[in-house]
Amino acid sequence: MRLRVVVTLRFYIRELRCLSSRAGPPSFPGPPSNDGTPQRCNGRLFTKDGSGPFGSYREMSRWYQNRLLVMQQFRKEGLDSAPFDDNAPLVFTHMDLHPRNIILGDDGQLWIIDWTVAGWYPSWFEAASMISFVEHRSDIPSSWIAWIPFIAGSCEKPGQLPFIRAISYSLEVLLSNIMNLIDSD
Repeated sequence: MRLRVVVTLRFYIRELRCLSSRAGPPSFPGPPSNDGTPQRCNGRLFTKDGSGPFGSYREMSRWYQNRLLVMQQFRKEGLDSAPFDDNAPLVFTHMDLHPRNIILGDDGQLWIIDWTVAGWYPSWFEAASMISFVEHRSDIPSSWIAWIPFIAGSCEKPGQLPFIRAISYSLEVLLSNIMNLIDSD
């Protein structure tokens, strides 16, 4: 049964990622909106007070890069970190996929719940969010952790999960509106 759940999750994520190609590429990252305007981004890869809204993928990339500059300047962390990887396409992403948000029905149907932070994000965000959720938890089975790359793909390239780890303090402690070091040159 476990293998069937893992394969089904992988299929679901691939289907979600296809949504962007069927509807055309999204014009901005973040949650979908009824009026077509950018919305604040939430979830463990953003600040606790939400981030954005971002009018473009480039704007979100610069926001992340600024977080790294702040960490390098004031905490001397992430000094050898590669820049934020903005080469991956924006795809529809659940962003909160973990065992408590997956329900296996009595009929064998798999259900994914809690779509509150879903949106259009770089394809590696799903795996990075999944790993970020389990990294400091002891109640998640190690088998779940081992299956994440199969389910959601890898996020270990430079500029992906290693980048998120380098800026994690700024995401957890600092608010969204920190000083802009990118445009202060």
